[in-house]
Amino acid sequence: NNQTFAHMMINSGYSANIGLLGRSFLTAVFNNKTFVESRKKPDFLWRYANRNGTGVCPTSDMDCYFLPISSCKATLGQHDGFDKALIDEHEGNYGRPITFLRNYMVRPKLWLRKRVYDLLRDVTFPAQPCTVIHVRRTDVVLEGNWRKARHYFAIADYLKEVKDSNVLLLTDDQTAIEEALEYHGTEKNWTFLERKRWRGT
Repeated sequence: NNQTFAHMMINSGYSANIGLLGRSFLTAVFNNKTFVESRKKPDFLWRYANRNGTGVCPTSDMDCYFLPISSCKATLGQHDGFDKALIDEHEGNYGRPITFLRNYMVRPKLWLRKRVYDLLRDVTFPAQPCTVIHVRRTDVVLEGNWRKARHYFAIADYLKEVKDSNVLLLTDDQTAIEEALEYHGTEKNWTFLERKRWRGT
């Protein structure tokens, strides 16, 4: 399709997926083409739209949660990648163009906006001033090339940089919360969301 510029969706981490799509989107804009998401095969299920092998919506992709990027459709298997030199140039400009396009790609649908609104309405946030800590552990890499980027850090490692007494802890690992409360419960006033989590450690 000569009028569209596509990037194939992948089942990687959310940030990696959105980041790659954003780079391709920017390339499409500079080539005056319509950006579209594509898929390798018809039964592709995006990781975040896959519930036990079944799509959470008919498209089973980003459109389950976000407003469509375009009304155009990609050819099955269409993958145009991105222009690395162009990306290097504009990511160096504080990443503003790509940030704008990424934000455009993830405009939430109304039902998702409502769910976020309801969640935030019921959350008790910590007193100010506070520090927010994001402890990502369920995809920690202990060996190999990704070890440095996805290293395991104890809660104590994070607290070396925290000056405030109030801390909002965001994490995908239930043991991180237990670690914070058991070993550092008297050091900080901890706040976290009550929800089901993995036990990654």
